[in-house]
Formats: sequence, C-alpha cells, structure tokens
Amino acid sequence: MLQHNKKIQELFKKHGLKIKAKYIKAGSLRGCWRIYNLSINWNNDIAKKINRMGFVDFDRKPLGIFSGNGGVLSIFIRGHEELLK
Repeated sequence: MLQHNKKIQELFKKHGLKIKAKYIKAGSLRGCWRIYNLSINWNNDIAKKINRMGFVDFDRKPLGIFSGNGGVLSIFIRGHEELLK
C-alpha cells in the first residue's frame, strides 16, 4: 500500500473511523480520496465528523446525508493534500 494511503487511514483511525483509502491521481476524480467501509452506515454524524476533519466532497462542498453511496460510507472527498508528500 502506498504511504499516503496509509497516512490517511491513520488520520481517520485517530478520529474513530476505520476506513480503506485510495488517492486518485488521474481521471475525472483526480485529486480526490476514495474512502470506504461498507460495514459503516452513512449518516449526518459521520458527514459532520469528516467535515470537521477538514474534508469536502468532490465538488468542494460540505458533506451531507446524501453524500454516502447507497447508505454506506463509500465517498470521494478532497482535502489534506499534505499527506501526499
């Protein structure tokens, strides 16, 4: 696993969320992180927690109840590019 993906997973772990992550370098979602854990149901509390961590959705808007994919934590977010270094 790439170091920057490990770093973001550690950041989320410090905030109580166990996720898998991948930074997208090319394509229409270039510059986004894909984070997911299909065993975590998406809700406003998780959206607010991720917003407070300094992330936004792929359109650079705050995350909300409709940001989750099918009701689970599977989203594309932007933020914390310093972890790429």
